[in-house]
Amino acid sequence: MDKIKTTVTSILICFIMQAQKNSEAENFVNAYFKNKKIEKIYYTEKILPSHLLSIKEALKETKFQIWDTRFPKLINEIPSVLQFTDSELDYVYKEIEKNDNKDWAKGKLKNAEFIKSEDSEKYYGIYSFSKPVFLRKNTICIFYSEGNESGNLATYIKINDEWKYYSGFFEWVN
Repeated sequence: MDKIKTTVTSILICFIMQAQKNSEAENFVNAYFKNKKIEKIYYTEKILPSHLLSIKEALKETKFQIWDTRFPKLINEIPSVLQFTDSELDYVYKEIEKNDNKDWAKGKLKNAEFIKSEDSEKYYGIYSFSKPVFLRKNTICIFYSEGNESGNLATYIKINDEWKYYSGFFEWVN
């Protein structure tokens, strides 16, 4: 009987931990799009293969300087340089590639409609994005988003339980 209780408890803990991971990703994506102030979002999670290649190339960079002066009061809380290890950047790329086209956020994004990737050509201004990848005990997030003929791979840092843009790996505009 004790073995059964232990097994059931272990399984419940695993489910709770997985739900918390998903919840963090969902909260991040909802906050990201809420800040864009778009009435209704149409999205798919398929990232074009050429864009995945660009993400992989961009992740070869391991050092970023903060150039943004939007946070003058928080400047002491924001590091001037973020240095990523090769293993962190490999992990980020593998997570983005693994979750591409997996529908992980289907139905979880507020004020949005999920569009299957094969139907995406019927829409203008459709967004696609990666699952946010969290590093260093959920204090750093790397996220790829594209839509309205532009896209970027960016780093966010958590300050006072709120995600703030830190720096971009790359950005493109059509």
